Amino acid sequence: MGYLPIFIDVSDRTCIVLGGGEIAERKTRSLIEAGAIVVVISPDVTAALAATIHAGGVRHLARRYRPVDL
Repeated sequence: MGYLPIFIDVSDRTCIVLGGGEIAERKTRSLIEAGAIVVVISPDVTAALAATIHAGGVRHLARRYRPVDL
């Protein structure tokens, strides 16, 4: 399978990150830097991600993903 680099303007767009681990941290940080409105859906998050959430930079739904979320 080949990979296709895709560039998307996410400024002021809502982007959902599923999971709360280290990969979610990196994705969340990248999305914030790109100007996205980030929603993390995960029952648990890392300490660093929790700090970002508590600082008000990210909305957190502390539960498992549901298909209706999209």
